[in-house]
Amino acid sequence: MTRFSEDDLKTFLQLNNSLLAKLDSDLCMTASTEGWTRLLEKEDLNGSSFQSLVHPDDWVRLSAAMSANNGAPIDFRVVSTSGKHHWLQGSFHPKDSERYLIAHVITGPLSSLNVDIADIERTRRELEETIQRDQLLYRTSQALLGASDLEPALQIISTGVVELLRSDRASINIFDPTTREFVHQVVAGSEDPVSREIDKNTFWDGIGGWVVKEGEPTLSSKEKPDPRETQEVQLRRRQAQVGSLALSPIRVNDEIVGIIGAANGVNERDFTQEDLDLLTIIGTQTGIVLEKLLAVQKLQQSEENYRQLVENATEIVFRADKDGNITYVNQVVERITGYAVTEIVGQDYSKFIRPDHRDTFHQAAISSIKARHEELYSEYPLLTKGQDTVWIGQNLRLYYQDGHFVGTQGVARDITQRKTAELEREQLLQDLDAFSHTVAHDLKSPLAIAIGYSEILSETLDLTEDEHRMFKHVLRASHQMRRIIDELLKFASLQRQYEIDFEPVEMRPVVNSTLDRMMYEIEKYKATIRLPSTFPPALGYAPWIEEIWANYISNAIKYGGRPPIVTIGAEVMPDGMVRYWVKDNGRGIDPEDQDKLFREFIRLGKIRVKGSGLGLSICKRIARHLGGDVGLESTLDEGSLFWFKLPKA
Repeated sequence: MTRFSEDDLKTFLQLNNSLLAKLDSDLCMTASTEGWTRLLEKEDLNGSSFQSLVHPDDWVRLSAAMSANNGAPIDFRVVSTSGKHHWLQGSFHPKDSERYLIAHVITGPLSSLNVDIADIERTRRELEETIQRDQLLYRTSQALLGASDLEPALQIISTGVVELLRSDRASINIFDPTTREFVHQVVAGSEDPVSREIDKNTFWDGIGGWVVKEGEPTLSSKEKPDPRETQEVQLRRRQAQVGSLALSPIRVNDEIVGIIGAANGVNERDFTQEDLDLLTIIGTQTGIVLEKLLAVQKLQQSEENYRQLVENATEIVFRADKDGNITYVNQVVERITGYAVTEIVGQDYSKFIRPDHRDTFHQAAISSIKARHEELYSEYPLLTKGQDTVWIGQNLRLYYQDGHFVGTQGVARDITQRKTAELEREQLLQDLDAFSHTVAHDLKSPLAIAIGYSEILSETLDLTEDEHRMFKHVLRASHQMRRIIDELLKFASLQRQYEIDFEPVEMRPVVNSTLDRMMYEIEKYKATIRLPSTFPPALGYAPWIEEIWANYISNAIKYGGRPPIVTIGAEVMPDGMVRYWVKDNGRGIDPEDQDKLFREFIRLGKIRVKGSGLGLSICKRIARHLGGDVGLESTLDEGSLFWFKLPKA
């Protein structure tokens, strides 16, 4: 149920002609209509002591009237900022510890006693009528606050119009602004078929159509035909014995969606401007009520649509309280787990998780709550009603209120097929790993023997030049075969190893170790190695990083100039990474070939000697596993610079 805010009621009452005020338990003003501001010549009355505004001679009598709590009218004087005295008649209406004051100005300053008693009585009667009208308006407003459906709310409003304006009839017509089709029609008071037809069939040709077009409230007198109506409407109006009319537009979001009107018979009084002003106020409040109730209807429809969506989803949708007890779950859970919804609601969520994963689930949940995480994804096995295992992938939303965890809402899906495939893949990788190491051992052992005997024979036998050349080919091919086996094993290990403990790595010892490994190549090619004075440290895994250095430096020696000059450098980048690089003095690499170098099993014949084509692809995998990347910069006839980046330590 939607209720008016205090600000709404305050605005509503300020538009009334009465002097209205609310007093707290200390008799200080907490709200008042604008009439008080004008009368007392004071801009801000909030917080003002009501006693300070009342003439001192009247305060004792006024206090007694307030203490009586009977709502009886009493005359008293108030004093403006400029010292003027104004006579008021008012009544006090208690509510809890507060009092509501309804007052009207009786006359100006009473400088003489020659007051017309008849005028006083007439003023008193008018005041009583105004008070009754205000009280009726207040009761109508209170009734609207309790309305939850549109039709009853509109009926309350139209009935209130009949009583407030003392009219024969009141109606509310709500229509679709686009199609002009009526969606709600409510009538209170006397009604006959002809008057109903005026509303239904000739609305747009009468005063109602004019109000919608002009967007203004209006009066229509009974004295003569209204030129804003067609002749047909005028005829129907006479047949229905409709005299005076008062109509005002109803707006929702600044768009006219209806008309509120009052009608009197031909023998009744004409409506006044005061009646129209009151009807306009009620029309404004009707728009507010309509907007709120339409919003409630939309919300209810949205909730129904959401419920249908959830119930017809293909995934488990659920909610749980702060203790992990399930408060809602959709029907999908029956298909996946075999449990009925009634068997799950109210149960601890972890009860359905396979026992060997419950502690892990609890620890992850507790850690997320302590860290005030709002989202959590996890995978774990559930036990079905038949005690089978079903793997679940779950997206969880964690909710907090005033800093305290209050519950969760989640979506879970069956990932059993994927998890089974992953387990099978892991087993296959383990089998391949065992197989590859067995094959490597079986290949490397005889290969080592072949290399050893070939080296011995080439040194001990008296061979011709051609025979020496053939032995060198055999040895070179054997060493190449061993390197290919080593690279394949390394490549296979990188396919499996994803979790490495990163730690700060001092790069100079890693580079020095690499150069020690490559001393034979350095001496063979008479290479010059240029090192920087300092190396910024990085986060990573030293054995893997050494493989990148070995590959880059080896390539720079083999494919550089003759003699090769290898320059090694490092620099801290603005993005928090450290870039390490190796530059050679070779012929450079064609631009169209550069993007192929880091691919697996790619060999560029014009640039590289024959090999497995795995070296640079291994460097790329290592760098990316460590949170970095690789690349190169090369210009023909100016050499190449190969770099890799790692997070700064």
